[in-house]
Amino acid sequence: MSKNQCPHCKEPTFSFFSRFNIGPVRTVECTACHKPVGVSGSSWLAILIMLGGLIGSTFIRDDLTKFTVAFASVGLGAFLYAVIVNLVPIDDNS
Repeated sequence: MSKNQCPHCKEPTFSFFSRFNIGPVRTVECTACHKPVGVSGSSWLAILIMLGGLIGSTFIRDDLTKFTVAFASVGLGAFLYAVIVNLVPIDDNS
């Protein structure tokens, strides 16, 4: 299954960038089957890397190093989010 396919209907309704709009506490509705879709728990790893680098960079005195650490952590987190985070079906039996 492609990373951009809906886990319910298997239609490629999600673009590469629209997947970044879905988070571990935010779901979206598939435009084809109208069922809720979320992301796997591995999204927390990418988010923690981004936040850790951003928060950690505030303790660095040198501006160039601070910018490099912040930029690298956001880049690595975004790359991991794109590679390891999968779309998962959300049970809508609430």
